[in-house]
Amino acid sequence: MGIKEIRQMCKMSQKEFSKYFGIPFRTVQEWEQDRRKPPDYIPKLLKRIWKLECRQCVHCSSEMICKNGCSSSGNCTYPKCSYYEK
Repeated sequence: MGIKEIRQMCKMSQKEFSKYFGIPFRTVQEWEQDRRKPPDYIPKLLKRIWKLECRQCVHCSSEMICKNGCSSSGNCTYPKCSYYEK
């Protein structure tokens, strides 16, 4: 699975993905456009991190995924959820 497929699995834009994982935006663009190739361990690591940190949001539809879950106050940390708190 490539970087673009992982990003799409996370349902994030390139900008959201780069900010979430702390990867420069330009690097994500270059990886997705095959101008540069990430080290082999990077896609595996990103996928593992995402799977460890995500779970279904109690406020979102079933397609939406929270990053780090929702707080007990009901504020979601997933930007595309209507309960998202900045």
